[in-house]
Amino acid sequence: MNFKKLVLLLLLGSPVFLGAQGFTDGFMKAKGEGTIALTYSHEYAENYFFGDQIQFIDLTTRSLSGYLSWGISNQFNLVMSVPYIRTDSLNSALQDAIVALKYQNGKKEFSHGRLRTITMVGLQFPASKYPTTTAQPIGLRSTSFLFRILSQYDSNQGFFLNLQSGFDFRVLPQQQFGIPVIGRVGYGSSKWYADVWLDYFRSLDEDADQSIFGGSGARWLKTGGTFYVPLFKKFGVFAGGAYILTGRNIAKSWRVNVGVVYNWDPKTAATSP
Repeated sequence: MNFKKLVLLLLLGSPVFLGAQGFTDGFMKAKGEGTIALTYSHEYAENYFFGDQIQFIDLTTRSLSGYLSWGISNQFNLVMSVPYIRTDSLNSALQDAIVALKYQNGKKEFSHGRLRTITMVGLQFPASKYPTTTAQPIGLRSTSFLFRILSQYDSNQGFFLNLQSGFDFRVLPQQQFGIPVIGRVGYGSSKWYADVWLDYFRSLDEDADQSIFGGSGARWLKTGGTFYVPLFKKFGVFAGGAYILTGRNIAKSWRVNVGVVYNWDPKTAATSP
């Protein structure tokens, strides 16, 4: 296995890297409400944390992701996502989809705001039979169970803060157990929304680094943010980015993304003329 192939397996084969951070926001949809988002991302890395050493790479990844969030009830939300990823002409396909349920465990009202607790359980699985033995595979065709628990405080002025953790358990093609810790602060109003976040992940089965294989485990510290503006009653656009600050067996990459959002609310439609 060459070094560039190893980089892609570790970078793109991780369920946390692609999907988990964005799935665990602290907002719930009411029954019947929904959101559909389409996101284009461009990611580039020229350095790689190979154990405690930094090695040079030249890796560009482009992706187009679809996202759905829908309120089954006021307490349960369904969340789904699937990315189309391209590294070159041979490695371009739907990658690993995520289907998850969010449950609002509790909500406490205060004079200055509210505090809610949310639990999410999900499954990540291959959405196509993309190749895994090419020089630049887009993933491992991994299957993973995802679990998150999150607490978010929303102030009456629009500011919010949340903290979450949980675990990712990959069962195929080989077992791996990892723990994320994610914090997010932001502000939202009817005119705009913005947030910044910090994401730490560590697998619990780090093997010794070798000259060819970088060990089966990884860890990283990543930061990023999002800015969203509604254009019409149901449509909006957003832009964001992310950057790997440090880590082990992970690319030191930066990412930019843009997207469009469509929201629907059956109560609003029913009362419209």
